[in-house]
Amino acid sequence: MKRAFISMAALFVLGVWPVAAQNAISGGTIAGCVRDTSGGVVPGAAVAVISNETGLQFDATTNSGGLYNIPIIRVGRHTLRVRHDGFKTTEVHNVIVQVGQTATVDVQLAIGPLAQQSIVEAAAPVFRPSESSMTTVVPREFI
Repeated sequence: MKRAFISMAALFVLGVWPVAAQNAISGGTIAGCVRDTSGGVVPGAAVAVISNETGLQFDATTNSGGLYNIPIIRVGRHTLRVRHDGFKTTEVHNVIVQVGQTATVDVQLAIGPLAQQSIVEAAAPVFRPSESSMTTVVPREFI
């Protein structure tokens, strides 16, 4: 019985851990702060990241400091949608997620009904001299 348990545990670790590790190093993170037009933080805002390629959606809610963090997002272009009662829904298009990087997208919500929408185009990724990491994408053929 003990031997069977150890075998099952080993299979689980060997089967699940590599998949989790691969996801952790093959994707990136989108994080940021949601504020209103006066600069105040907006806690409880609904944040959605939608993949432009697959349509997959990942959801989060801002914390008491207005911060959100959505880890292990697939590499590529995404749309970020932020909603909260009493504010216009804001969308940021073409947010680029790169391997092992955090795309910081701070959003400012304007006062208005949810039915109204503000659309923002994301800027190209910025070189960050404060980060000392280097990443690259290796084609599947080389692995």
